[in-house]
Amino acid sequence: SARRTTMGGSESKGDKAPPKEDKVAPRPGKMEKMYERALREQKEREARGGDDKDEPGSSMRNGRGQIYNPQTGKWSELQPAQTQGRPHSSGSAEGTPTYEVKTFPSGNRYEGTWLNGKYHGKGVLKYADGRKYDGEWFNGVTHGKGHFHYSNGDQYVGEYRAGQQHGQGRFVWKNGDLYVGGWQKGKRHGKGKLSKVNGDGFNGMWKDGHPDMQILKNVHR
Repeated sequence: SARRTTMGGSESKGDKAPPKEDKVAPRPGKMEKMYERALREQKEREARGGDDKDEPGSSMRNGRGQIYNPQTGKWSELQPAQTQGRPHSSGSAEGTPTYEVKTFPSGNRYEGTWLNGKYHGKGVLKYADGRKYDGEWFNGVTHGKGHFHYSNGDQYVGEYRAGQQHGQGRFVWKNGDLYVGGWQKGKRHGKGKLSKVNGDGFNGMWKDGHPDMQILKNVHR
């Protein structure tokens, strides 16, 4: 089986799913509460006739332009009343992602949008060891759709949530083995198909990175 480098730089053998990344994101539950609060504030503003004052404690940052829905994994445009922010001296609106290119002392290089000093929006992070992530970010971690290139030639293309593979994704090992299907918290989970170049494989339900043996036992009873 193939040998690949994980997100954290260590190596593992076999066709196990990539481990979770070493960055921390807000808990999904917290993000959902922020989203619900933002929608409630938007409706309240619209009821007042589109008042766009910067209210204390508001979770709707002026000038943001978009809001993330953790339930659907998509961004949606805000109404004009919420996109009018006070500009900084630099000319950018408060809470608006800025595009930057930065090379770190470690040799890593990021090119894309930032918000409050963190990767946010879309961007490409190239690691000094050859790894590369090209896709969506939220509050400093991979979140949304992205394409990760491992230094040994393996690749993952699919959905991320809070820094881990989560949703639907496609993992291709350097030797040609392929997995297409569901992911949960960085592991193959749900319905998916593994096809190996030697003819072996599995098409069915997965749990915690492995074929769901309980389901197989029930089928063969």
